[in-house]
Amino acid sequence: MSSDLLQKLGLPRTQVAEVLTRLATNKKVIERQKDGPLLAHLKSLRIVHCAGRLWHLDNPERLDQLRQQIGLEEGHVTKARGAIVRNTELVHHKCAAAWRGDSKSGRSEPLLPTQAVTSDEVIRVRSRKTGLTVTYPSWQQSVDDETEARSECTIPERLWREKHRLSFADIKLIMTVENLGAFVDLPLVEGLVLLYVPGLNLTHTELLASLPAIVPWVAFPDYDPNGLSIVQTMANKLGRPARIWLPGYWQDQAAQRSREMIGASKRGWLDAPSLSLPGLRDVQRWLEQEVLVLDHRCDTALNDLVSDELGIVTLN
Repeated sequence: MSSDLLQKLGLPRTQVAEVLTRLATNKKVIERQKDGPLLAHLKSLRIVHCAGRLWHLDNPERLDQLRQQIGLEEGHVTKARGAIVRNTELVHHKCAAAWRGDSKSGRSEPLLPTQAVTSDEVIRVRSRKTGLTVTYPSWQQSVDDETEARSECTIPERLWREKHRLSFADIKLIMTVENLGAFVDLPLVEGLVLLYVPGLNLTHTELLASLPAIVPWVAFPDYDPNGLSIVQTMANKLGRPARIWLPGYWQDQAAQRSREMIGASKRGWLDAPSLSLPGLRDVQRWLEQEVLVLDHRCDTALNDLVSDELGIVTLN
């Protein structure tokens, strides 16, 4: 990247280098207002695309060319600092970045060739009478039992890495839920697995990705351009159809509790996947999923969804 281009973007070299390094390492970056000119330029080069507030890497080769042009160094450890790093199999990405000099730098490559970097997310899942079980080297974790005892089952990322296999007896449907409030307040239905997946967090989707394709999947997002775009991107990554749940009473709630499309984080409906949502799309409004969870008709709608797949629509 030439100095002329840096001047055109109006950004310091250090900021550009930091964003490109995070993108190369994590394959995605969260949108920040100050990075807008750079991300727009990368989009024009077809290096990235935007889904919600996340920008995803599409062309690693072109990105590498840009990084080389601004002189980013490759390698695991940039320079010696008078100490020897402890030999561990796993390292949190901020610890690795701090060892290099700045925990907030965004760099997350391993410090050692045999090391893996973690973000230490926690998979959160709820189920009833599915037989969903995670087998580890010396024990088994029953999702049904933990849900009954503790309202949900949690699986730290480092524990998930140790799993041997995932098994189940009777999963009728797995539903990913975008918002935490909706995830914890949704009623449990026999045969239904509820999986909390905030945005495009790939760590949280690994449980879904580990299940065979015969287990049907449906997403329950906010009904807005961001929510639909997230589902479409997730479906593309998983190689599954992009299906969302629209309970029969959603239009009643939209008429009463829909909200205006305001705020920098809200994209317009023109950028969203094609789906007819009268009362929202045509009037530039959106609906939070939580209001559907609190509606008294939710229990019946969920049972109809699991037993007969009622209320499922597919994005085009």
